[in-house]
Amino acid sequence: MRPVDRSEFGRFDALLEEHHWLGRGLVGETLRHVGVIDGEWVALVGYGSPALTLTARDRWIGWSPEARYRRLRFVANNQRFCVLRSCAPKNLASGVLGASLRRLSGDWEDAWGHPIVLVETFTDPARHRGTCYQAANFEQVGTTSGWRRSSGSYVYHGTQKAVWLRAIRRGAASILSDTFDHPVIAKNPRKRPIVSLSLGHHAGSQRPPHELGTEGSELLGDVGGSDSMHDSAGGTGNVGQLDVEFDKGLEVILHKRDWHQN
Repeated sequence: MRPVDRSEFGRFDALLEEHHWLGRGLVGETLRHVGVIDGEWVALVGYGSPALTLTARDRWIGWSPEARYRRLRFVANNQRFCVLRSCAPKNLASGVLGASLRRLSGDWEDAWGHPIVLVETFTDPARHRGTCYQAANFEQVGTTSGWRRSSGSYVYHGTQKAVWLRAIRRGAASILSDTFDHPVIAKNPRKRPIVSLSLGHHAGSQRPPHELGTEGSELLGDVGGSDSMHDSAGGTGNVGQLDVEFDKGLEVILHKRDWHQN
């Protein structure tokens, strides 16, 4: 198991497009791992930014909205996982996941300047039972509410995904929820200013739900994309004040303050 070099991104993404039902689609702060056996790529693991709000995860952590805004970057989302071998050795999937998770925080700190404390992921019960996640010590903590984000609006698709969490550090929930910063994260303060934006919401579209995040397009990194910002700013309807905090110019945290929901 090793990180994918930037020169190999094209190969990694092309293999995801070919073999994963969701395609490539990593968003936000991203990290790519590849499992290699005798020089052959046998598995792909892709990580990105987490869901902005996720009821099951947030309940498990027990953090306040303020703590979530400040510490969400210490959570990663396993957005893609793909075994490439049709005749894979027994336990390859869980072995690859375990190897990836063991080095994830260090590789993330090398790439993005801060560690990872917790990993989240989603599975569709109609497609997967999540056996490999169970074997890699993930815990199923609930389900999503069945909303997805598309082109600046929110659509109820009704497909509830299983929510899985895996602590990377002992006491992850306390590290993320405590009033005072744990030493693991205290050395990584935010340095970028907060910028306030007023975003409109398209008339006639569904109001954004409390929970954002079941697939790649619903994740935090995509919320901050230029297309979605353009759509929201150009829409009409209720207006909310959002604080957008940029970290390294790529990670976007939305501070939702005043959505008027019916």
